[in-house]
Amino acid sequence: MNLTEVNEIVTQRVLEALDKGTVPWRMPWRTGLQVSLSTRQPYRGINQLITGLVSLSEGYSSPWWGTYDKIAELSGFIRTPRKSGKGSYWKAPDDDPERRILKEEQKSTKVYLWKLNRKPDPDFPNDRDKDRVWMYATVYSVFNAGQAASLPERYLSTDAPGLAEELPEAQAVFDDYIARGPGLRFGDMAYYEHSEKLGIDRITIPPLAAYAASDQGEFYSTAFHEAAHSTGHPKRLNRPGFGDFSSRTPDKYAREELVAEMTSAMICTWLGIETMFDNSAAYLDHWARKIKGDDEKNLIVTAARQAQKAFDFILGITYDNGDENGNDETG
Repeated sequence: MNLTEVNEIVTQRVLEALDKGTVPWRMPWRTGLQVSLSTRQPYRGINQLITGLVSLSEGYSSPWWGTYDKIAELSGFIRTPRKSGKGSYWKAPDDDPERRILKEEQKSTKVYLWKLNRKPDPDFPNDRDKDRVWMYATVYSVFNAGQAASLPERYLSTDAPGLAEELPEAQAVFDDYIARGPGLRFGDMAYYEHSEKLGIDRITIPPLAAYAASDQGEFYSTAFHEAAHSTGHPKRLNRPGFGDFSSRTPDKYAREELVAEMTSAMICTWLGIETMFDNSAAYLDHWARKIKGDDEKNLIVTAARQAQKAFDFILGITYDNGDENGNDETG
C-alpha cells in the first residue's frame, strides 16, 4: 500500500473522530499506549493513533493487539499441517471443535509497517543521492485482545505487564532532556524561541509552582509540548520546515503545532500523566478545517511520524536497526 492510500484511510478516520467530538491525538486513552503482542512494545507513530482510536470507539479495555496467528499461538492453539499437504490450520489443544480463536463476527484493524524503498537512477547508478526513494507500507490485520475468545486472562487487563514499572518520573524525563537540549527559563507564558542569528534556543514555561496540585499534569503537558517544538532544531532532528514556521504562515504553523500536540499527548500517556483535554467545538472545528484543507493530504500521517521521532528524542530512545518503526513486526 502506498503513502497516498494510507493518508486517505487515516485522514478519514481522524475526521470521523473529530466529528464525534474526540481529538484523537489528545484523547485520554483509557488503556494508555496500545501494545503489540508480537514485540511486547507499544505501537509507534500512526499505528498508535489508529489502535488508540479504535480502542476508544469500541470500548476495549485491553492495550494488547495481535494478528490472528499470534492470538491463536498465545491462546494455545497448535498449527497443524493439512492432510492434503497444502498449508496448515490452527487446532485447539483439547481437540474441541467449538473452541474459537476469536469471538464471532470480529472486525480487524489495519496497521502499517513502513519500509523505505530505493531504486538507483539508471543515469547515475553509483550516485546514492540521485536514487529514487519512497515509503511503502505493508498492511497487517490485527485484533484487540478483547476480541479474542481464548487468550489468557493476563492479556485482558487494563495494564501492559512489564512496561509500567520501568517508567521514569515525568520531572526526571524533562530534566534529562533540558540537560542535553535547549535552555530553560520560567515566565508567565509558554513558548519555544529559536534564532540562529542571536544564538537563542530556549523554552519558556510557567513554573510548576504556578499550577495547583490537581493541575500539575497540565504543567508537564505544556512542558513536553514546548520540548517537542525544540526537537525540530537543526542540531537535533532538523525537522523539515522548522526554520520557517510562524503564526504568520498558518499552514506551516498548523503542521508544527500538530507535531507538538501529538508528542506531548504521547509522552503524557506513556508516563501515566492525567491532563485536561480541549475538546471544545471551536478546537474540533479548527483541526477539521486544517486537515481538510491540507494541500498534500498527508498532514496526519506525516505529523504522527515526526511526533514519534520527537517522542523518541525527548525520552532518549534509539533503535539499532535504523527502522523508524522500531520493530520488525506489527502484530
